[in-house]
Amino acid sequence: MNVDEKTNAGTIEAELAALDGKIESMEAEVKDVEASPLVWDRITSTTAEELATQEQRRSIIPRLITAARIKRLELERRREVERVQPLEEEGARAHERLEKAIAARAKAEEEAGQARFLWTNALSRLDNRHRHIKELDRAIADLKGA
Repeated sequence: MNVDEKTNAGTIEAELAALDGKIESMEAEVKDVEASPLVWDRITSTTAEELATQEQRRSIIPRLITAARIKRLELERRREVERVQPLEEEGARAHERLEKAIAARAKAEEEAGQARFLWTNALSRLDNRHRHIKELDRAIADLKGA
């Protein structure tokens, strides 16, 4: 991860933390609003304009929370997309190394097969020579004994 990626990741993390704080704050506000229903005493102690603003805020908060959650998911997605590229590069390097190792193994297996053939061929020829020597020894012994 280079400096730009770290900086960008840090920026995203900061934005996520800020959004989490805003979401938490708005959810707490929703709970407060739900816990304190609109009562006559509150109506008479505030102006119509303040009540309208409060009611407007009460109706829009859930939509604001949804928008903040969407933004948070988009940031998480962006962070994950940025994390993909280094992994793709690492995977490509590892795959290239694997291909080289497979090719080297195939070459080594081919060389081992050739060496095995040469070895068994040499053993076979050696065995034939030993048998021929024994036959010659028998023939010599037969001629000496006759």
